Amino acid sequence: MLLLKWLGVIALFCASCVFLDKGETAYGIISLVTSLLLLISALHNPSKRKKIEDMTGVEFEHFCAGYLKQKGFRKIQTTPVSGDYGADLVAVDWQGKRWVFQCKRYSKNVGVKAIQEVHSAMKHYNAEHAAVLTNAEFTRNARKLAEENEVELYANIGS
Repeated sequence: MLLLKWLGVIALFCASCVFLDKGETAYGIISLVTSLLLLISALHNPSKRKKIEDMTGVEFEHFCAGYLKQKGFRKIQTTPVSGDYGADLVAVDWQGKRWVFQCKRYSKNVGVKAIQEVHSAMKHYNAEHAAVLTNAEFTRNARKLAEENEVELYANIGS
């Protein structure tokens, strides 16, 4: 797609030169302006996503929602920013089972507290499964507690 934009910029710029050379000033200016707009579009790459480290907590939750959607989850909803009872997202999987998710954007390993929070949120949100998503890793104790409580762990998302 980017290649097509660049080819369009070159073609329009060449067309504007031809129009201006033949004295077709109006067409030349229109072609030149269009090529400049296409050039700006080619240089601006909206598919380049924001770095996880630069995201706010809410932005990371939305990033996690997109991650879950790619994994086949549906009916993904965010919980209130405060008073969320230990879950940031609630979703339904491909089998119709309800899940709660805790999203942790950390620069260090995620500990047992996240496991405890999301596990306790299961009852409040009437969920059958719980999971923690993070851009980091989990401590050994967090992995152990998650295994004992059947909490799924998703590490290094977005890497």
